[in-house]
Amino acid sequence: MRVPTTYIPAAAPFLGLIFGSILLLVGCREFAVEPDPSQIDEGGRTFDVPLKEFFEIRPGDVVGLDETLRSIEFRGLIEESRCPTGTTCEFPGRASILLVVSSRRDDAEYQLLASVPGSTNDDNESEPDADRSDRIQFEDLIFQLTSLEPYPEVGVPIRAERYVATMRVDPR
Repeated sequence: MRVPTTYIPAAAPFLGLIFGSILLLVGCREFAVEPDPSQIDEGGRTFDVPLKEFFEIRPGDVVGLDETLRSIEFRGLIEESRCPTGTTCEFPGRASILLVVSSRRDDAEYQLLASVPGSTNDDNESEPDADRSDRIQFEDLIFQLTSLEPYPEVGVPIRAERYVATMRVDPR
């Protein structure tokens, strides 16, 4: 009496091992956030701001943070999913920007992803509201993105250079 056997190609176990290893490596690797290249402004302003005060920053701007030996750069828009004006949405969405923090102390750069929520109806707020924004604690500083203008409108595209983020950086 013959026992039925299943044919498995000799390479099948190796293919499974290779595929599994690739998935493991990809899943464990940390990827830096990369903005859409069309959303990066190559030339911006450079200026200093004091801590504890609101300031505006545009794509490409580099802002020195007084007394900290650090600067931040608005590198680009990462996400724009806020509910456009003129519509009502089930979810408010959010807008996220990539900030690069540079330190003159250790000559290092760090990436921060800052976000602001959208609105689900026509009362979209344009004034900075520290209670609605995320606070990002990084080392001895707290970063707040309080607004990102312009707010999206139905059928109106926004060019990258038009974005203006209102921020505040406080000591922790």
